[in-house]
Amino acid sequence: MFFKRKKKKQEINETKKSAQQCIFESFMKLYSDYEIIEDAFVLKNDDIYIFTDVLSIHEDVVQILFQIHHELLDDPIVETTVAAGSTLEEAIYCACQKFNDNVLSLYTNAIHQNNGIGYIEGYTQERHLFDVYPSKVSGIGKKEGIDQGFWQDIKEEVRLRLGNKKIYWVKVFASRDNDKAEAEVWINGFEATEISEKILSLAMDWEIIGSMHTEKQYFTFVQREETYEKSCFTKEQIQTFAKKAMQEYEVCKDKQEHIKILNQLIKVCGDDSLAYEIFGFIPEIYCKYAYPNIEFGEKLLVVQKEEKTIEIYQSQVQSFLYIDEIIKKHFENDSITEEALKNVLSFSANAKAIYKTQQQGCCIDHLFVPAMGYFVNEYYQIR
Repeated sequence: MFFKRKKKKQEINETKKSAQQCIFESFMKLYSDYEIIEDAFVLKNDDIYIFTDVLSIHEDVVQILFQIHHELLDDPIVETTVAAGSTLEEAIYCACQKFNDNVLSLYTNAIHQNNGIGYIEGYTQERHLFDVYPSKVSGIGKKEGIDQGFWQDIKEEVRLRLGNKKIYWVKVFASRDNDKAEAEVWINGFEATEISEKILSLAMDWEIIGSMHTEKQYFTFVQREETYEKSCFTKEQIQTFAKKAMQEYEVCKDKQEHIKILNQLIKVCGDDSLAYEIFGFIPEIYCKYAYPNIEFGEKLLVVQKEEKTIEIYQSQVQSFLYIDEIIKKHFENDSITEEALKNVLSFSANAKAIYKTQQQGCCIDHLFVPAMGYFVNEYYQIR
């Protein structure tokens, strides 16, 4: 029994290894100027690194995860593609071709300023101008009317969510069958739930021809140099600072220790703005994962003494999604004691409001928390 299971595992690994080689061979048919560096297929002209992971193989259907790494990207572009063929090799080539047509070609067009459709203006504390590059609409099935893409439907909502990153990557997907509709809108790998709801309502009104219709479209937004200011901090640095602060929060028992965490962050980060973000975000994000049945919105409230509260979106602040990522992993992978969780939540305004609702005898499972607030000083800059 043990030998058979081990052999099966070896066979799976060998199949995936063979599939990986087939991916490289497929890319070689699509691109001429390339090199292979360890596990990466590199487009030499643009110094774009493509990494892949074969998620599943079922007969002649393959699911492949693609990642684009490039110097202009703060975070990799990640896309999963499913394709079928008469053979495994054909399915893999089809997946690579779909990735190239829908994702990679759009990105290369964007960085070379080809096939844009104008620009839009975002705003945090300053203006940010972005050139817009859409892909063609892809999908399966048919519906009544003309497929005009999603740009006019998402334009205003996406504009409000753009911050100071050089590149933002948006994916829109919608489907409709005879029974239900589905929709998702992702910005830099995180779902924009409010926009998803808007696209869902549109998909519900589709008059489909046949049993199913799907549409998918991608957008790349490239910030112009005159409004772009590169961040002083990398993802790794921000998460390192946040992990240390999380440890301090989990043993923090009073206001004096709480202020000490902020002072330590200011000293370690060497930047008041980042320090206040980490200090303010940690308790509220802990609250989000401590109450998984409660829906939390995408907005942040920037609270500054003697100034009007600023309302922005999480995607506009570089550090938020990085801190959210490590706290999510902490809840998924680690054992957080009840005392540690209680310590952190004692500094969360949302947790206090939820607790008060519980004490009033109300069910909290259907609560909606629209925003997370955090305090900043007079020198705060949104990055």
